[in-house]
This record gives sequence, C-alpha cells and structure tokens, in this order.
Amino acid sequence: MFVRNLYDCDEIVAGDNCLLRELLHGPKDGLELGYSIAHAIVKPGDTTFNASRVKNPPWLSAL
Repeated sequence: MFVRNLYDCDEIVAGDNCLLRELLHGPKDGLELGYSIAHAIVKPGDTTFNASRVKNPPWLSAL
C-alpha cells in the first residue's frame, strides 16, 4: 500500500495560479503508472482559467 500525507508534499504555484501538491507521480515514486494524482487549491475570488491565454477554446465554437 502506498501512503502519503498531503502536508508532506511540496506545494507549488502552478501555471494556472492554483496551489498544487502532487501526491502521486508514477515514475518519480518508483511506480509503474501512466498517471499522477494531485491536490489543487483555488483561493476564494481567484480563478485558474485565463481567457487571454487561450487562442481558440473548443467550447467557443459551440456557441
């Protein structure tokens, strides 16, 4: 069983401005997995979506 405490993981500010803690990353943790698991926090009033950085959002063509 793989056990990790959230608060033992380093916290970074991700490219979309959320606070991110990576709980599980297969290759970094010596596990043969094709995915990772992370915990993200978006502070009240903040957003992780910046429309000015998206040139052609897929949902825009559906409007």
